[in-house]
Amino acid sequence: MVKEFQILRFKRVPSTQDIAEKLAREGVREFTVVVAQEQTRGRGRYGRRWFSPMGGLWFTIILRPKFEAIYIPFIGYAMACSIIKTFDILNVKLGIKWPNDIVYNNLKVGGILVESAIVGRKTLYALVGVGLNINNEIPSELRTQAISIRDILGEKLDLNRLLTEILGRFKEEYLKIPSRIAEIIDFYNKRLAIKGREVEVECDGTTIRGKCIKLDMDGALVVKSKDAVVKIYYGEVRKVHIKH
Repeated sequence: MVKEFQILRFKRVPSTQDIAEKLAREGVREFTVVVAQEQTRGRGRYGRRWFSPMGGLWFTIILRPKFEAIYIPFIGYAMACSIIKTFDILNVKLGIKWPNDIVYNNLKVGGILVESAIVGRKTLYALVGVGLNINNEIPSELRTQAISIRDILGEKLDLNRLLTEILGRFKEEYLKIPSRIAEIIDFYNKRLAIKGREVEVECDGTTIRGKCIKLDMDGALVVKSKDAVVKIYYGEVRKVHIKH
């Protein structure tokens, strides 16, 4: 195991994110990782329920960033790059759906959730939660939206070994913030699955439609609509229009 990380393993928990938040408030050290075999109330962005049965990889890393709070979104981008690079070694070419979904042929493999506690310009802690469909069965009602790595490869993976690989790469990517952010953005754009496609992005109740250009150096998604080039700092891609 990557020596900087302290791994806390649980069989069944409501949410690794909630346990990690409690531990972070209690002062545990940076790079403490909460891993669960199963979550009963796993959650994604906007508090959405995340189906987290046995066989998946569900974990949260506790961070204590020294950089300014404006760089917090790059933690999620760094984790996305780490996951993509890990699966490249296994010859599974995954993509990123902005901001932090991991996809395969437009089907969701996993998601990343970054939450933080900030006072002024100082970050007390940040939590990066990861949920990946690895060996778990995808329910029939979700198969038009999601897929597992087992279904892609046709075989099961060692979850502990996979976690080790992801953590090691994440440490490398995380240390690039903020001085080497350009490297993160460059790789992210190479694997941005919606790049060049017509998208609909919901932001603060407004829907922005246009062509996805790139992730900019300041962390914003750049979309070219018929009227202007728009930079979106927070939101969600609701639709991706695929031309056949």
